[in-house]
Amino acid sequence: KRIGECGREGEILVKITDITREAKIQYLLRENESKSASESEVMLSMLHVGPALFEDFLNSAELVTVEVREMLACLEHQSAAVDTMDRIGEEIHSLKGNAALLNLHSFEQTAGRFEDIMMLGGPLDSEIIGLLTRELNMLEEKRIAMHDLLQRMRAFEYVEGEYQSALLALPAVVSGLAEKIAQR
Repeated sequence: KRIGECGREGEILVKITDITREAKIQYLLRENESKSASESEVMLSMLHVGPALFEDFLNSAELVTVEVREMLACLEHQSAAVDTMDRIGEEIHSLKGNAALLNLHSFEQTAGRFEDIMMLGGPLDSEIIGLLTRELNMLEEKRIAMHDLLQRMRAFEYVEGEYQSALLALPAVVSGLAEKIAQR
């Protein structure tokens, strides 16, 4: 703001507020909310399709990410072979479709970003391969997190004198989650 004295221009007053701490807290909060939403999505998907089909998806996703990673590594050392690019596109598109069938939206969105990068056109240089590798790493991180959650859900717990799978308690967990969301 300009501060005037009797109609004359005076000095300029500047106020600076450091919001670094608040920005970090907001970022961590968004990350926590995103992780919770992703875990809820995975639990609902397991309820929808069952743990066996969900695990089949995760195993398939692992094979696809390994195969695509190998193909990307080959592309870095040679010119962009059209058939390799087509194969990568087919694998990721299939993975995206399977994620959509299981209502795994965050996984589907990450695969979609991978496809978007492939559709940019132009030469397949190290920058584009780096972007594709980053999205592939994100897919792999999501797959590992989902697998870990599935393993935790399959863990057996000793309840009232007998061992029970945590999957048996899943409907109660989802109900509790729905109640918490409704209270917010």
